[in-house]
Amino acid sequence: MKPQNVTLIYFSPTENTKKIVEAIGAGAGSVSKTYDLTLPQNRKISVEFGPEELVVFGVPVYAGRIPELMTAWLERLKGHQTPVIMAVVYGNRDYEDALIELRDLLTSRGFIGVSGAAFVGEHSYTTRVASGRPDEEDLDVAKRFGAKSAELAAAAVKGAEHVTVKGNTPYKARGAMPPMAPFTTEACIRCGVCAAFCPTAAIDSTDFSRIEAEKCIRCCSCIRRCPTEAKSFRHESILQIKNRLIENFADVRKTVECFYIK
Repeated sequence: MKPQNVTLIYFSPTENTKKIVEAIGAGAGSVSKTYDLTLPQNRKISVEFGPEELVVFGVPVYAGRIPELMTAWLERLKGHQTPVIMAVVYGNRDYEDALIELRDLLTSRGFIGVSGAAFVGEHSYTTRVASGRPDEEDLDVAKRFGAKSAELAAAAVKGAEHVTVKGNTPYKARGAMPPMAPFTTEACIRCGVCAAFCPTAAIDSTDFSRIEAEKCIRCCSCIRRCPTEAKSFRHESILQIKNRLIENFADVRKTVECFYIK
């Protein structure tokens, strides 16, 4: 029997992770509540779950790790032997230690990791890498992953061992990059969409060309959402990464990797 209450939790600046988590939830059962932690005002909440609930938790992968701001938010999350389905979404290069990091953090907060999976989403830096993903095939895998995970969650018992996933400890060191922010051209029509959807409130609410580079996490939400394509990264470091991604991963279709508790 599937758990009665399924809750979705995700951080998803470009909405790829949102699509995956929603598909997993659709396979897992009836979703009773959703926490979208993408915007800063939504991350002020603290939530707690019991053993009869089922949580689906998803985050994007940034350079082989989960977003640092989500690591901080997890201090606001508490489970009580609560089964959790975990998903990371990466841009077709590698998810490295993101999934094991997410598992470790959630189990340290009182959750039982019944399953984990690494999905592919179109890379935020370029539409030429994993173009259009997650696609219908990915979403179908996500639904089936959710259904199987829910069955395992229903059978999970107190004190169960967490799922074994791919990754290393200690985790990959977070790469150091200089502060940078997207450039805004004269094509900007001052609609404010970029500021409204910025996960760190880095974009000025009146002058949308003013962006605090120290706050920018290079998620590319503003770039992807701009209706006139007025924003882009021009920093040499980003351009080099983009070119390497296109050269090495534009013609590769990586498959979903799923892991289940035994």
